[in-house]
Amino acid sequence: MAIALTQGSELPKHEAPPAACLHVLTGEVVLVAGDGRQPLETGSLVQIPQRSHHLEAITDCFALLTVTTTPQN
Repeated sequence: MAIALTQGSELPKHEAPPAACLHVLTGEVVLVAGDGRQPLETGSLVQIPQRSHHLEAITDCFALLTVTTTPQN
């Protein structure tokens, strides 16, 4: 999934999928999960924590979110 945010905007708080990672292609964001704040800049690649979180845009940014789900039998 492609995510584009403008400076000062945010992706609202939501629950994490089973497994996901975020690759920041341009700009700067902060990944907020619980009390933790993880600044990310262009080129950062991080695993999304398995808890409620949100993303804050420090600058205009563009990121790719890769999600893996467990197949259902």
